[in-house]
Amino acid sequence: RGKFAQVRRCVHKETNKTYAAKTIKKRRRANDVSHEILHEIRVLLTASQSERIVKLHEVYETATEFVLMLEMAEGGELQRVLDEDDSLPEHHCRCIVRQIVEGVQFLHRSNIAHLDIKANVKLCDFGISRILTKGAELREIVGTPDYVAPEILQYEPISLATDMWSLGVLTYVLLSGHSPFTGETKQETFCNITNGSLDFPSYLFGDVSEEAKDFICKLLVRDPKYALYIIHYIIHYIIFTIFVPIIKTLFLTQGSIQLSGLFETRVVGHRKQWST
Repeated sequence: RGKFAQVRRCVHKETNKTYAAKTIKKRRRANDVSHEILHEIRVLLTASQSERIVKLHEVYETATEFVLMLEMAEGGELQRVLDEDDSLPEHHCRCIVRQIVEGVQFLHRSNIAHLDIKANVKLCDFGISRILTKGAELREIVGTPDYVAPEILQYEPISLATDMWSLGVLTYVLLSGHSPFTGETKQETFCNITNGSLDFPSYLFGDVSEEAKDFICKLLVRDPKYALYIIHYIIHYIIFTIFVPIIKTLFLTQGSIQLSGLFETRVVGHRKQWST
């Protein structure tokens, strides 16, 4: 639950299917942000063919808010798993990163930068995503502090490569349970992102392969032009040949937490009743 949005589990009374109802207020600090919500809806519709991105089923509108009926991604937020287990075994992390990369690839083919990749089973939360237009520069301060890319903090143009930094931070977090640049304050975190060095302490990465650490290093580069250059290399070489072996089914067996079951969904009719 956030200040301007909240997500509740709900069940369709006729089909007994579970969905996530995301309620978003139209106004924030007296400003109408309906256009931002409509942008999120547009991105979700654009990404509707990807199994790595949450599905949008229906949208309801009232005088004060929108309600987005979303696919309930089985397994919940990865952050909850991290909170319980501190970090993930490397072979589990490989599976998860591959799924996320496939979702990011889908977005990038439509020139959509997510800009808020975090620990979720499927890509979601497109409120600050941006559709990039050829020949136009976009400069904004957006993102979650621990995951934000240096070029955003330096107010340089945002590109698809900006997502590569967030993916690198996420991989580090999944493998260690810690963020690589977190400071005591938000300002210290930003300084670490802009100027700090990347370390792999043995007490956190003692059982992590050199290939995995190399993968992270190739993502966490501070020159977005270089990051854009290595996107092809990262995805096709490291993801599919070194860092990720062939995956048949993706499960977290510890604690019977399933991360792979793709939620069976369909668009349902207009007349329905929900229970929460």
